[in-house]
Amino acid sequence: MGKRADYCIVGVRLTPDRKQIDTVRMLPDTGSLLMTGLIMARRQIVAGLQRGMTFTTALPDHEQMSYAKGQTVSIVTIAGVDYVRIDANPIEADELGDLPEF
Repeated sequence: MGKRADYCIVGVRLTPDRKQIDTVRMLPDTGSLLMTGLIMARRQIVAGLQRGMTFTTALPDHEQMSYAKGQTVSIVTIAGVDYVRIDANPIEADELGDLPEF
């Protein structure tokens, strides 16, 4: 399968205004399988990205009973605020695509 990133984000919980991530559900990626899930706060994702950790999204593949690689997660800074995004659009909101909410 090959390692996708340090962590694969597989679920998201948004703030009430739906503009920022509250927490994510993620799985450490060992390269051959995804390990037991963790819950991480948005600020931890931002700090990890700033330290050089890598994150990607991973979408459930129900036919294969696994996860399909999604998109690379990065930081987009707008007016001094860091947003967690899978694209480089200068929109003042986090964006992780179509991940399931929990």
